[in-house]
Amino acid sequence: MIGACLEEFLGNWIEEQDLSIEPSRPSLDTYGKVLKEAEFITKQDFKDITSWAGLRNHAAHGEWEEVTDKKRVTLMLEGVNLFMRKYGK
Repeated sequence: MIGACLEEFLGNWIEEQDLSIEPSRPSLDTYGKVLKEAEFITKQDFKDITSWAGLRNHAAHGEWEEVTDKKRVTLMLEGVNLFMRKYGK
């Protein structure tokens, strides 16, 4: 759920900024790369997005053993919330 919210946030942001995305199936990594190249986010923000994308992908593919650490999931939730507040309107 956290990953889906982040993906929607990034996708809408890219659309609002009229930035283009090459692949037909954009991902969190692609969104992050586009925003970093356009200098809308920092290098650290991009690293955070990449990390969150990994955890999101584990959950999306049913790799439950990779998402059982509640502290790690909580850190993702807090990080995504802070990120969205930082760049949200």
